Amino acid sequence: MTRVRAFQSLVIASALLHVIWVVLPFAPIEYSRDVSHLLELDGHDGLPILKHPIFYVPFMVVKLAATLGLFLFVPWGRLLLVAVLLLGVVTTLLGGVAVIAPLDHLVLSMLYLSEGAILAISFTAPIATYFKPHVTNGRADD
Repeated sequence: MTRVRAFQSLVIASALLHVIWVVLPFAPIEYSRDVSHLLELDGHDGLPILKHPIFYVPFMVVKLAATLGLFLFVPWGRLLLVAVLLLGVVTTLLGGVAVIAPLDHLVLSMLYLSEGAILAISFTAPIATYFKPHVTNGRADD
């Protein structure tokens, strides 16, 4: 597998992890009464809009757009991913208490690791060169 294909595979895996992370709280997983009570505390004393689909669905759409840009080596894909991650940091500070089930935490940890690796790889050689427009005869290729 070439470096390019490995990078693209990592981008796709990260997007799948993001979708799983968004959908996982709606999975029919049975928890004990005490664990269910603790999970209900997630977001306590935070902005309630951050837990509403009106926020996280557009957030997921932008993340998937960044994935497409990264997969196709479009320069704005990297910048969009940086913007999504910065927005995630800001909303984490406004989200209130974080109470996460173990499986959710595992998926979220793998998602953070994959996004960090994607950023590091996409801004360093040799993958970074694929994000620059190729110049031939003094004109950039479209």
